[in-house]
Amino acid sequence: MYEETVNRMKILFLEDNPLDSRRISGLLAKDSTDVDVDAVETLADALSRLRQVQYDAILTDLNVPDSEGLDTFLKLQEWAPGMPIVILTGSYQDESNAVNAVHRGAQDFLTKDDLSGKILRRTLKYAIERKQMDNLRQSFVSIVTHELNTPISVIHGAVDNLKEGFLGALNEAQQKYLDMIGSNAKRLHRLSNDIHDLTKIEGGRFHLNVEEIDLCRPLRNVRESLEELSQQRGVRIEPNLPGPVRISADEERLEQVFTNVIKNAVRFADTRVEVRLDTDETRARVAVEDDGPGLDPVDLPMLFQPFYQGKQKKKSDGGSGLGLAIVRGIVMAHGGTIDASNRPDRRGARFVVTLPKSKGG
Repeated sequence: MYEETVNRMKILFLEDNPLDSRRISGLLAKDSTDVDVDAVETLADALSRLRQVQYDAILTDLNVPDSEGLDTFLKLQEWAPGMPIVILTGSYQDESNAVNAVHRGAQDFLTKDDLSGKILRRTLKYAIERKQMDNLRQSFVSIVTHELNTPISVIHGAVDNLKEGFLGALNEAQQKYLDMIGSNAKRLHRLSNDIHDLTKIEGGRFHLNVEEIDLCRPLRNVRESLEELSQQRGVRIEPNLPGPVRISADEERLEQVFTNVIKNAVRFADTRVEVRLDTDETRARVAVEDDGPGLDPVDLPMLFQPFYQGKQKKKSDGGSGLGLAIVRGIVMAHGGTIDASNRPDRRGARFVVTLPKSKGG
């Protein structure tokens, strides 16, 4: 079944330019009988075909009469989440959008001016193979995390019952061991959820519940949630937030982003963490700066890689090394960026999250 899928390809091809459509369809079919091409000119037609026909892959331009840029890819991905998508580009702006699409789950992108039948067929076959492996991995991780979470929930329930005196009063040593069991069960639960999130991000299946929000609100919520931790460590969180900044975002996921970044800053800071929000016409930037030892230059290139734990990681952290990789995935899913550096003028680290503003925001 696997070999049949890869050897015989049925491709949905979205291209509104008749000359490009005929040329690229011809390149795919030239000297080959293993490709069936179904060409359409509008996104609406493509979505209609997806309802009726089972394809192996989608080859698409990003700018068509009824859709432009990254939105074209996102709509196709929404309608066919398990299908490999390869982007065609024809300009520098197209290429920028194509790179963003790859970061959000597209398998590859090709430039229209540098195509051959061999390159097209090979790229599509590899895209299908990679997507099949991604789907298998996603399925495996979903099963494993589900099977892990079930006994973890049982452990949590048992620990809570024992702490509440279900089997009688506890002495100090018993209470200490139950606290240790509960703490490690929570850590394992977080790790399970982190692996599941990261797999969805890498597979282009990460779903956002987007709505119009004021970016200041999740930042204030995070500051309040970290108030106890910051007091324990003797660190002040100093927000510098102007009036409302409107963005289209998943507020819960942004709270996850800023909780991770600001909590890390609090852990490494000596006395203070500054959270500063500023904007221009199109973007909002959140800079989180601490006055701690800063980042080791050796760590910087790998900081957002999964499972990477830098030289300056604190032993009390107990993290999995997935936090910043997930943060980066969430930010990129919002069409934004995250950068890390050391402060140029004084001691400490600096993380900057940049997000697109809503129109009129």
